[in-house]
Amino acid sequence: MDEMKEIMSDCGLTEADLVDFAIATANRELIIITDQKARLSDDVTEQRFEDLLRHKVESIDPSIGQVESQAAVETTIDAIQVLLNTLRHVSDELPSSRVVENQGKAIGAVIGLKVRAMLYYVVKSEYDYCIWNEGYAVTSTNPDAVMMKCLAPENLLLSRVGFLRLQKTLFAFYMGGRSILDNHDEYGSLVREALKRKRTATRLEKVSVQEGAIKYELGKDIDNDEIAFEIKSSGEMAAYYSYIHDVALPALNGLTLKDILLLFTTLQFLVKKAADLSIEDDSVVKLTDFNKFPYRMLKRELIEYLLQRTTFNERQVDDFLKLVTNKQGNRISFWDYPLLPRADYFVFPLLSLVHPMTLVLIDRWLEDGGFDLDERGRYFEKHIKKTIALGLRRKGYQFVLPETSKFKLPNGQAEEIDLILNLKHTCIIAEVKCIKYSMGARDTHNALARLRKASEQVRRKANFILQHKEHFQSEVGIIEGKELVKLVITNYPIYSGYRFNEIPVVDFFLLDAYINAGGIDHQRVQMTKDGLIKQETVYRTVFYEDEDGFCRSLMSHMAKPPAIDQLREHFEHRLCKLTPEGASWAFYADTVEYVSGSRR
Repeated sequence: MDEMKEIMSDCGLTEADLVDFAIATANRELIIITDQKARLSDDVTEQRFEDLLRHKVESIDPSIGQVESQAAVETTIDAIQVLLNTLRHVSDELPSSRVVENQGKAIGAVIGLKVRAMLYYVVKSEYDYCIWNEGYAVTSTNPDAVMMKCLAPENLLLSRVGFLRLQKTLFAFYMGGRSILDNHDEYGSLVREALKRKRTATRLEKVSVQEGAIKYELGKDIDNDEIAFEIKSSGEMAAYYSYIHDVALPALNGLTLKDILLLFTTLQFLVKKAADLSIEDDSVVKLTDFNKFPYRMLKRELIEYLLQRTTFNERQVDDFLKLVTNKQGNRISFWDYPLLPRADYFVFPLLSLVHPMTLVLIDRWLEDGGFDLDERGRYFEKHIKKTIALGLRRKGYQFVLPETSKFKLPNGQAEEIDLILNLKHTCIIAEVKCIKYSMGARDTHNALARLRKASEQVRRKANFILQHKEHFQSEVGIIEGKELVKLVITNYPIYSGYRFNEIPVVDFFLLDAYINAGGIDHQRVQMTKDGLIKQETVYRTVFYEDEDGFCRSLMSHMAKPPAIDQLREHFEHRLCKLTPEGASWAFYADTVEYVSGSRR
């Protein structure tokens, strides 16, 4: 960090220069990588979901080897955040106007800062994860090395499986949305009309970049390509937040998640068009060459753009922009807030706008919009009960599912129990907990602490119901002699398979699949070069044949879900080198990596 501060102080660039050029550098890299990938894909006739995960790139140092390409690209944004957050600590030492004699040296300083920030981020993030999540570090002096070890390698693997399941779910929702949109039947038409809501009859006619700033011209009529572009983000919201997508957020003047997503994708589409512009010469040999790449937009022009393209008023557009803009004086996080205000402009990395972590954004919008985890948990609980009841009624299975969550004795003793599902031979007692998408070590620590506490609550509440089962029989039915299944149910699959106090953590997709689908269809989904979707079922895993089997297999299924076990073979534990040759200390970390090619 001291070396970075010294380079910043000595390079002759102003604070504004360093902000602009650092972001422009990241955007240049993304444009070059995207162009290279597009040229390579010209020879690919079909692409599967697994192909995206298998793709790796060479690291900056041969001793590190190949790294997952998605992680490598995302780390560029993390590095820029480190760089800009560090910059605040030396801003008083920087010149008020540019003092640069050798432009090549100044450009090298910007690139060198990014590389150092990336190395710092990689090591620190692994160290933080190790310390915050019950790991430990071992040092040696011959050679000088630090090994960051994980005390629970099984949980490390489960987390990677959880992220894979999440990505597969999002991919499935996207493909499903694309299929519906491509169909010209009545349902497809209804979906297309729904996606046009709150849009004006305008389209982007022309997009250009002038001195790094995005400019646009509008034409008439709605662009069907823009409607299709929204499908990806809408699918992510539908997958994990369908139960609150149209609820007005308390702090946002009536805006709903759907509204915010529409405003965001309208902004996103403009930035994507700018990022897709052809750049004949992408070299940077003088400082003004950074302006070849889009990295900023005038605030007043962005506001006018959103007002022209949607039916929202100025107050709502202002609320939206506050929702996606880093706050003055706070730590910069482009994954949470994609825009950074600077003078009359918003500046932004392309990656966190064009390819954002939409679920991270949605969690942030809900929180900043006045919808905390407990509040969204109440909506989630109602959604779970409704979905379960529909599935069991459809199957004709016996069940009692109390609407109330309050269970009170005459002496005043009471418990609030999120879910009691009394079946023919089995009774589920569960705590329902929403968590946020984990972006770092502290997020992971906080999510696991929340789930661990939920397991303690389930154990206590189950004992309460068992001790007073006669008193609550009119509400929950007869549970005497039935197998009791205690669960923690959560929204994301990231920690499914974890166990706290011998109680399994499962995401609702697992429970829903067991109750409603009764099995897993293992599908191969491919997108052809011309955009057509090919989908086929390879085989099906059946969970049970009848109601007795449904009850008999429930506990074992939740304790060891096939959806998790069948993905284990895609991963393997590795000791990963984090630092290049020549570093004063070599850092290594326990990791779980995706294997190139399933062994199935």
